Amino acid sequence: MTKILLTNSVKPYPTDPWNETMTDGTAQRFTKGQDIFTINIHAHCHANHLLAQNISIPSEVLEYPTWEIFTAKIKEEYDYVGISFFPMHMDNVLRMCKYIRKESPATKIILGSYGGQSFASTFDEEEAKEYADYVCLGEGIQFLRDLLGEPTDAPIEERLLPKCGGTVSWLDKRPKGSAGFLISGLGCAGGCDFCSTTQLYGQKRHQLLSGRQVAEEIKRYRRVYPDLQQVMVIEEDHFRVPEHLLEIGEELRREPEYLADIDYLTFGSTGNIQKFADKYGWEELALTGVGVLFIGLESKFAGEHGYDKRADGESKEVFKNLHNIGIRTIGAWMCGWDFHDRTNIQEDLEWMISLNPTYYQLTRVSPFPGTPFWKRAKEENRLLDVPWEDVHFWSGAHKAANFEGHELLDFIERGYEKLYETWGASITNKTFVHLNGYRFCRNAKSEILRDHKSQYHKKIAASLYPFIGACERFAPNGRVRRRMFKLEEFYRETLGEPTKSQRLLANYLARRAAKGKKWEEKDPQNRHPRDEICKLYRYDKNQGEMSDTSFPYEVEYPERGLPFYAYKLGQTLTRRKLGAVSGIVQAVSKVYATEDIDEILGRRLQNGAFSTGF
Repeated sequence: MTKILLTNSVKPYPTDPWNETMTDGTAQRFTKGQDIFTINIHAHCHANHLLAQNISIPSEVLEYPTWEIFTAKIKEEYDYVGISFFPMHMDNVLRMCKYIRKESPATKIILGSYGGQSFASTFDEEEAKEYADYVCLGEGIQFLRDLLGEPTDAPIEERLLPKCGGTVSWLDKRPKGSAGFLISGLGCAGGCDFCSTTQLYGQKRHQLLSGRQVAEEIKRYRRVYPDLQQVMVIEEDHFRVPEHLLEIGEELRREPEYLADIDYLTFGSTGNIQKFADKYGWEELALTGVGVLFIGLESKFAGEHGYDKRADGESKEVFKNLHNIGIRTIGAWMCGWDFHDRTNIQEDLEWMISLNPTYYQLTRVSPFPGTPFWKRAKEENRLLDVPWEDVHFWSGAHKAANFEGHELLDFIERGYEKLYETWGASITNKTFVHLNGYRFCRNAKSEILRDHKSQYHKKIAASLYPFIGACERFAPNGRVRRRMFKLEEFYRETLGEPTKSQRLLANYLARRAAKGKKWEEKDPQNRHPRDEICKLYRYDKNQGEMSDTSFPYEVEYPERGLPFYAYKLGQTLTRRKLGAVSGIVQAVSKVYATEDIDEILGRRLQNGAFSTGF
């Protein structure tokens, strides 16, 4: 029988310019620079899981392997090995390919994802054959099915992909998953010349799941994981296909209790969000079930220079309205454009800060191999010779028109500091937005928003309330401290007095935060970039009919040694500690007969899922 192994690059992985791990996008990007309130997450290699679920032969997915584990697997002589990777992992992957060629010459090698695009763009045909038999450029399911001789028009399945999870490190270094993952569509018709996604998928959108399927899988996640808060739905600009977004909302509203329990993250641009609101209204957007929007801002001046997917005049109003209806935002901004000079770059950053994004991403304009921007920089002789490990969002591979590379990195670092010094931690930004959402939904015309969606906002705001005291105590300045006092007032005005259990938990978190602060000063996190533990997932399509909540895989931990045992011990100790706190919270709840908020707090702690998530 044909055997296939799907893997990502072997460890160790390169770090970013600040010596932070690049496997954790939340700590490294979305909450970077927030002192002890930076949120750490664990993530999975979902592209490989998606492939494994949509071919008929048994397959294995290897995540974050060490060299020893990878080489041991290759000795099993697979017919195919597929490697999905990013450009910065190129050196590791080339080493993997050489090893496969030597030790298992009959094995066919497939390279894919953004690393595959970089490989195809920089290696000529003869060089490429030394390393790989196939390079997948574009949508991988059809590619792999065609390669294996399977029906390319078979239905696409995405069932219970592994969960991601995150919280502050001083509460839980290895939090359990609290967010599901789905890919509803790949690619984008936006045409931005710097975008690898646009280039990889031929400037087209490839739909994988219908709106109904997305909604059904969100519901399945919730049935299997009762404490799951969110599902990340990958769709490059969902508002380009509003009918798909509306279909998700329509399906969720058929069982509106789900809107009281879960929301999802997706992607959009301010111009298309505004068009949606103009046509359908902001209340209809709330009814789609969207909870978080990743918005590519690029720059205040981008629209003046050919990037017309966003009109600047709409940005402040769009962000304000999203926050007012209870939708959090991730604002993505870039510096180092040719139009940036030492005057307008500061204006650009201040504009971005003024939007008050709940989370944020600050990066350089970077030339990823294969994109039109990279080709133009190459023609203009502006590509710089840097190692592959430096080809990423903060890459020095491109000579900026008006800045040296270190200046842009300093500007990004200062930008993160200013965002934190202006608005405080994303945990509390999220609390503000949920309180706004509760008020909006309670006064909405829609009965579903009033009776169901409002309860979701209430539960999340209540579970985040205990963090306010710690965020005030360790605020970066008086302005943010005052903002925390205002948040406390806003909470009481909106949801009433906190329960005894909430106050008890707030005291506990403040003490833990104090310990976390001392430890950070003694031994900063960036001294020890996070190392993900290797996992092996076995997919067997011959296991028979599955129930509604069955998993399509079995998981193993092939990694042993100190990192693995430290990981498992840390998980055990944290679960026991949170379990003890949970018992106290639940006991206080029973004594004082407090409301369901305490039950929610106790259950989340007991399950080790006290996530601050998105």
